[in-house]
Amino acid sequence: MSLPSSRAARVLDRDGLHVVESAPREPAPGWWPDDAVVALIHGTMDRSAGMARLARRLDDATVVRYDRRGYGRSRGLGPGGLEEHVHDLFAVLDGRRAVLAGHSFGGVVALAAAVLAPRQIRSVFAYEAPSPWADWWTRWDIDAAGPGDDAAGDAAELFLRRMLGDRLWERLPARTRAERRAEGASMIAEISSLQVPDLAYDPSLVSVPVVVSYGSATGPRHRRSAEWLAERIPDAELICVAGADHGAPLTHPAELADLVRHTARRATLG
Repeated sequence: MSLPSSRAARVLDRDGLHVVESAPREPAPGWWPDDAVVALIHGTMDRSAGMARLARRLDDATVVRYDRRGYGRSRGLGPGGLEEHVHDLFAVLDGRRAVLAGHSFGGVVALAAAVLAPRQIRSVFAYEAPSPWADWWTRWDIDAAGPGDDAAGDAAELFLRRMLGDRLWERLPARTRAERRAEGASMIAEISSLQVPDLAYDPSLVSVPVVVSYGSATGPRHRRSAEWLAERIPDAELICVAGADHGAPLTHPAELADLVRHTARRATLG
């Protein structure tokens, strides 16, 4: 399948955040919410480039994607927890209404933002957003990487080895491995913030339309989290992506783009 043709993109700086904004190639269909942009929010140990394939397939909308604080070209802002990441999202939106699409931790950011600003956030697509404050969630032991002079870097490497596999991790250039290890403190800050129930959002307070999604090939914890969220968010729809695992923004961007459009359509019907 051929990729959509390229379109105009602007690189912006929003309070130190690296932002890429792409204009639609053609006027958006009528089912896009009026004057709303689509904001793509990446997961832990990722960056906006991880959402680029999805962005290319949303060529009928204004799409905003960005490196969250502590990652990629926004690493200079340093680590932050959920509260800081939600604040950053609003800075990226710059007052505009939006349909949000979040992957993993990005889905948590999107849902928390919807609780705070339901008039600005029109609807949310959350792909395999975790729920670490749920009593059934097995806490990820950050200390499992072991003690050392660079415990945060070791934890980041352990996380990515679990996600990518040892072979892919070891094939990365040494500079890339060093850069990813340097993001370990950011990973620890955001994961730690989700493991404190008082700092999390309440799914029952999400009042906008939500599409909660997971992949048929994903792990049982991600599937259970999606089902758990769909049961507790008042206006939620649960959709499984056939053949996808946790890396769906890279492996199934066309299917996710269709679900983002479906999410936007739900906002117009609300």
